[in-house]
Amino acid sequence: METPTKNKVSMFDMLRMSNRFESSFEEPPADTESVEKHEPIWDNFDFKTADELLTRDWFVDEDSIRYIIYYANQEAWDFIYANRSKYSRRIREIIEPHDYQVSPEKLRIKVRSVSDKEWNDVLRAKQRKVDDKFEVDWTKYSESVPDRPLREIDSLLDDAWDRLCKTKDKLTKYLASRPKAYIPPSMRGKKEPEDPKQTAIENEIRSMENEYDKIQKLVEEIDSAYWETQKNDYRKKWVPSLSS
Repeated sequence: METPTKNKVSMFDMLRMSNRFESSFEEPPADTESVEKHEPIWDNFDFKTADELLTRDWFVDEDSIRYIIYYANQEAWDFIYANRSKYSRRIREIIEPHDYQVSPEKLRIKVRSVSDKEWNDVLRAKQRKVDDKFEVDWTKYSESVPDRPLREIDSLLDDAWDRLCKTKDKLTKYLASRPKAYIPPSMRGKKEPEDPKQTAIENEIRSMENEYDKIQKLVEEIDSAYWETQKNDYRKKWVPSLSS
């Protein structure tokens, strides 16, 4: 690429540099982008001075960069433009903005229509990803959530369990204490006659088991409702991480 010619004619030479503090200040052309107006240290920068300043890149704003570039003499400008790749990006963008513009010929964009089904699949996949992330975070958070406060139903469940255990123990002790009856050979292999007391205790156990199951189901429903409430409260304040 050919070096663009600067807007102003170079006025400085080696003799000028030897007497730089006495030189007059040249105003930029009217159509040049405005920069901060102040008296320069000297009117023009040679390529060595301009190169050192741009390489250090100690500028606090872009106007200072433009000041160095504008007041570089033609030799310095030619050097800066030809070697602009050595400077920081913000300086290169000022020297040649077109370096960072992609030509339309190099752009390859494929455009096709998306069906409703495909779009819905994309949305569902995105939602599944969010839901999975929430479940992971909720599992970690739930470890710090206290258990549900005990209620009267919990006491009823404990009482039902105690009664059931005592009744089963009662049946075990009765069977162990019951004397073995003699079974004549003609009755052997046939169904033994029922023991009324044993039958009564077994019926009592079945009734208690049904009672315990009903209470336990109620407790499980209360537990589920409690944790669902805690989960919903956490969802309201949950924010997925940016890396998700």
